[in-house]
Parts: sequence; C-alpha cells; structure tokens
Amino acid sequence: MIIPVPLHSHGLKRRGYNQSALIASEMGNILGIPMTEEVVVKSRYTESQTKLDQDARRSNIHGAFDVIKSSKGGSIAIVDDVITSGATVTEVCKTLRGSGYDQISVWAVAKTPIVQ
Repeated sequence: MIIPVPLHSHGLKRRGYNQSALIASEMGNILGIPMTEEVVVKSRYTESQTKLDQDARRSNIHGAFDVIKSSKGGSIAIVDDVITSGATVTEVCKTLRGSGYDQISVWAVAKTPIVQ
C-alpha cells in the first residue's frame, strides 16, 4: 500500500490539505496500488523544518509519529512531496519498522539541499 507523510491536525487545519496525500492518491490511482491515511499519524506538533539544520531537523521530528495500523510483514511505500535532509521520512520509517512493516520504500517528488 501507499501512505503519505501525515501532517499534524493543526498543520492540516492551517493548510487545508496534505500535499503528500494528494500526490500519494494520484500515484496510487496510476499504479493501481491502494493509498491510505489510516496507518500512521503525526501525533506531536513540530515547528517547520524549513529553517532548521540537519541535526535540528532530526531532533525536531523525533517521536512525532505513531502507527495506528500495524502489520505482520507488510510492504508499504511512504510518499513525501520534498525530501531535504530525510529526517521526516527516516522517522516515519523507524516508526513503521517498529510496528511490523518490513518492506518500506520512500517515494518523493523532489530532493532539495539544506539551505543555511
């Protein structure tokens, strides 16, 4: 299955949509793979990663996600819109791996460098 990197409920309310969910939905439709937002949630609000260096990004996002649907050896693809340091998707991967998902892929639309 395909899952988007989730937004915290406050961020979703402020933005009005989850851009990663929109991308994941279209990818799922094109590839014929089910997309769901019912596997992992962002349970802790964090400050924006955009102005943080790599170490601060890892610290900021640490422990921010919780799995709400575990697996016994499942395969999953995480979709993010942009990967900069990889801290967010790494944290989502760690959270999923601890809940039984053993085949995890990360898909992104763009990769950018950290700008200091």
